Amino acid sequence: LKRPDVFTEISLLTDGEIPRGAIPVRPAGSPSNLHWREVARYVVYEEVFDDETRKFNPPQYPSFPYRYFDRLCTVLQKDLLVLQSNATTSEDLMKDAVKFLESEGELTSSEDLVNLELALTAPRWHPQVNRRQSIHHIPRLSISGPPRRPSLVAKTEETMGFTNKNLSVCLRDGAEGCSIMVGCLPCLSQPLYLLIRLVTDPAPKLLGMVEVDVGIRFVLLALTPRVNEERAMYQTGRCFATMLNDSRFLTALRHSQDPGDIYRAALGFRRDIILISGNYSEILNRSGGIDVSSSDDEVEFERADLVFEDILEADLQEEMTSSNLSLEKEPQAHCSKHPCKRLCPPFYELMCGIKALASRMPSDYIDAFTKDNVGTMFSSILFIYFVVFAPSVTFGTLMCKYA
Repeated sequence: LKRPDVFTEISLLTDGEIPRGAIPVRPAGSPSNLHWREVARYVVYEEVFDDETRKFNPPQYPSFPYRYFDRLCTVLQKDLLVLQSNATTSEDLMKDAVKFLESEGELTSSEDLVNLELALTAPRWHPQVNRRQSIHHIPRLSISGPPRRPSLVAKTEETMGFTNKNLSVCLRDGAEGCSIMVGCLPCLSQPLYLLIRLVTDPAPKLLGMVEVDVGIRFVLLALTPRVNEERAMYQTGRCFATMLNDSRFLTALRHSQDPGDIYRAALGFRRDIILISGNYSEILNRSGGIDVSSSDDEVEFERADLVFEDILEADLQEEMTSSNLSLEKEPQAHCSKHPCKRLCPPFYELMCGIKALASRMPSDYIDAFTKDNVGTMFSSILFIYFVVFAPSVTFGTLMCKYA
């Protein structure tokens, strides 16, 4: 399997009881029940979270109605806002987004800006990230003074506790992350599409943005004030996540300063997609995708299995080296210790048979002249002479006479 360059995750803004294990973005916590829950992820294929079974469905090829892809192209051409940020934390990143939207005139009311910031900094929940609580994670109280500021090592360990370590090892070294945030916010006056590109190199690891331990390079906000448009926003996010597998679109997304370049890269991606007639909708599964065949299904593998190319190259180099060494050695003459056995196998077998017969023949004569076998021996001689040998001689003489 090809290791992906970008891990993409789609999160949906949900109003309800915050699940246990949700990752807080704000140090003071969230004053509301809003939280972002992971609904889909893109490793090699698309994996959609099933609310009924409470687990991710098997990997599938992403499939969506063409009208949503056409809508995404229209958004990239006319409605997309692009923000470049140097933020190093999730909270700072969302604050930068709120300030940018205020400067663009998307929101003017201070109350709406506060509600937007509270929604963007709401806790984030990933189904397969269950941070184990232990004594090391319990806040320590000190009666001698304020607690010490956590070191950089402690912060790194804290961040690692909020990631899916088993999935992280399946990604390529240097892989980056993209978070697509979809939701309904009544404080907005119109649909909002904001692409945030983090320009810090290497990409910063933002707490809770994605479930894997990678740096975040892109964040796409797809928000709408109307509830009936939320599903369309989700489908648009699926289209965007699928396009990130295209190297040309990903390059344009990394380096383009003009949204028009991103739009033209999307048009180039459109020429390579496969269109399926609506009459063949039976090939789609319940999640809206196409099942991956068993031969291409995702399997569990270890980190060592991901460097197959390096192992193959090392084996090839070792084989070439051994071949060169063997060519330098002169062939040595070899003489067998048993030339008769090697050149004349039938005679060797004959001698072995005669040797066995000679060792057995004396015992046969001794057995013939014992008291119990004397009568049998003489009667056998008479039988052979008169019954077998005499008729043979007679018939042979007659045939020679009349020939």
